[in-house]
Amino acid sequence: MFVRVVELYRRGVKRPNAEVKAAQPLIGLLSTWRAPNGMLVLQLHGRGWGSGSYGETNVTMLDPLFEPMLMGIKRGAMTYRGTQRDTRGSVMYEHLQVWWIRLLEDQAPGIECSDPHYHPECSKMIGDNPPMTAKDAPSRGA
Repeated sequence: MFVRVVELYRRGVKRPNAEVKAAQPLIGLLSTWRAPNGMLVLQLHGRGWGSGSYGETNVTMLDPLFEPMLMGIKRGAMTYRGTQRDTRGSVMYEHLQVWWIRLLEDQAPGIECSDPHYHPECSKMIGDNPPMTAKDAPSRGA
């Protein structure tokens, strides 16, 4: 499904409300898959930028969310909590992450859009779904 996503945490630390409200949501295709160890993974994909073969590349837009749990849902939006992994040298760190996800109303099949500013043709996907506003933001408890 095509969605807009804003990350509510940065390396396990909650982002300030003003920063979350001002954040430009990433637009892409939300998908899930099972890792070889059985762990559930949530990912956001978009089409690559550039020309030629790079323009058709399916890129991962955010670090995957491991073991996502649905934390809240309301009309057209939901929040998922899980962990993201960060490898520095030979050490892997896991950080708490919450994704604020808003569904796009016009689910245009076959179009994977990463950002309507770079892909103007994707603006038709968004339809009448207004941009995220402060009143849409999840509560502080998310």
